[in-house]
Amino acid sequence: MTIARIGLWVLVVAVLAAVPATWAQSRADVTIYAPGRLKEPLEELAREFERQGRARATIVYDPSSELARRIEQGAAADLLISDDPASLDMLAKQGLIRIETRVSLVKGADRSYHATVVANTRSKATYDYLRYLRSQAAQAVWERHGFSTSD
Repeated sequence: MTIARIGLWVLVVAVLAAVPATWAQSRADVTIYAPGRLKEPLEELAREFERQGRARATIVYDPSSELARRIEQGAAADLLISDDPASLDMLAKQGLIRIETRVSLVKGADRSYHATVVANTRSKATYDYLRYLRSQAAQAVWERHGFSTSD
């Protein structure tokens, strides 16, 4: 084999080896903090979002006040869903959420849920995920689980 051919083979192998790594880097993960009452619809929505090849969601469930406390302590969250307006207001005053992204998401039998992007998000997919949670496709999932969308 000539040096040119060996060089070409090395280049081909390097490109093929880089493709899976590039694909993995292009898929972003999103960490969502949410109250436990939303577990079933959020798990379903997360599976569908990932199936579409968009991003993988890691969802952490706890009461809204506990999730707010974690964000205050610097936890790595991208998106916060909360049923506690006082906690959201406190986080906004501290500059820990992006207030321009705070939206009404869904209503349950006895409470409303709001979503907002966490200020220190590092995931480019966070905004896409928030739009997805408010989409027509997501609305059907929310309703199937007993929630109404808030528009």
